Amino acid sequence: EALSVYMPEFEYVLTDLSAYSDEALKRTAELGVGLLLLKHIFRGDLRRQLPEIMKLWYTMHQQEHALSYLEAVIRYVASAGQNVSAEDVRAAIKAVAPEGDAMIGTIAQEWLRQGEQRGEQRGEQRGEQRGEQRGELRGLRRGLLDGIELGLELRFGLEGLRLLPEITPIEDVGVLKAVHEAIRSVARPEELRRFYAADER
Repeated sequence: EALSVYMPEFEYVLTDLSAYSDEALKRTAELGVGLLLLKHIFRGDLRRQLPEIMKLWYTMHQQEHALSYLEAVIRYVASAGQNVSAEDVRAAIKAVAPEGDAMIGTIAQEWLRQGEQRGEQRGEQRGEQRGEQRGELRGLRRGLLDGIELGLELRFGLEGLRLLPEITPIEDVGVLKAVHEAIRSVARPEELRRFYAADER
């Protein structure tokens, strides 16, 4: 009882989004995109709803923070969405935004850069802890592979991911860096083979 004065007392507001129509949630674009995602994220109709959600986002695409907002949307859908692939998101964006490929490419480049940085940091930490260069290279390799997988999925969907079994066994960090950089510029995933296939190098 003596400690009761230190206990926080507050109420929380529980909002059941399923009780609201999608039209009602769309009234403010920025808030509406988030609310619609929260409403449909675990539903089977998320793939069908994505174009409408992206259309709403596109009304705010000229705002300074629109690209980072889109990145947050993609991250949330990729991590929590059920039965929705990066290709579904890519198609939904392209359906409403003429510059969709360019925007996705910008986000993919940023994620590739972040993946490489995380790999370098992870490798440096392991290298310092173990006092050996091998730990740093292993971490860098893992970061590059993570970035390559994400870049392939964002740029080319399932077609790009089919190259992963060929790329994953590569130990040469220099080759992986070349593939990592090339994802941004090649037109088709098959073009990446010239950067790592032994008989084409």
